[in-house]
Amino acid sequence: MIKNPEFADFLLDEGVFQVGDFTLKSGQKSSFFLNFGDLCQGRQLARLGEFFARGLQELTPPPTLIFGPAYKGIPLAVSLAQAIGGDLGYFSFRKEAKTHGEISTLLGQKPRDGDHLVLIDDVITTSETKVEAMQQVAEYARAQGLKLHWSGVLVGVDRQGRTARGETWAEAFAREQKVPVHSLIKLEDLLQRARERGLEVPN
Repeated sequence: MIKNPEFADFLLDEGVFQVGDFTLKSGQKSSFFLNFGDLCQGRQLARLGEFFARGLQELTPPPTLIFGPAYKGIPLAVSLAQAIGGDLGYFSFRKEAKTHGEISTLLGQKPRDGDHLVLIDDVITTSETKVEAMQQVAEYARAQGLKLHWSGVLVGVDRQGRTARGETWAEAFAREQKVPVHSLIKLEDLLQRARERGLEVPN
């Protein structure tokens, strides 16, 4: 049974799932690409935020702050914060430090001592970017004298790539970083849903 077929249909309907010849950020070659960057209209982002809000319920303890790594993580974090409502805020880091006004690398709400963070992103492939993002947070926390905690990592799609040990990259990340990874859908379920809808997809 496909987990979260509604989210699969959303990705397929909105053209996020694309078939072709692609080079991923990791350098790997792939016959398909998941382009969350195409979700740029208010209607799309509102719906995306609703899906991520459901996924957020799997995290324990509940996060008190959303971390969206630049760049694609930022609109995801904003859409999630809006879907949740209330006072749950988000933050990110600028690629270049701001040099006027408030000089800072931080964008959004400043983390507070004791905050529980959720890292939100579109996909997990090799987990390298997730490790780098968490290191950036750790460096910031040390510089500010803060103690921050991780509720987990929440991604749209787990591509289910495997390490040399045979683990998925998500499993390896969770084991090494001691931070759980949750995905709204796994790649195998997304591909199965695409085939059910009559789409030609790679094996």
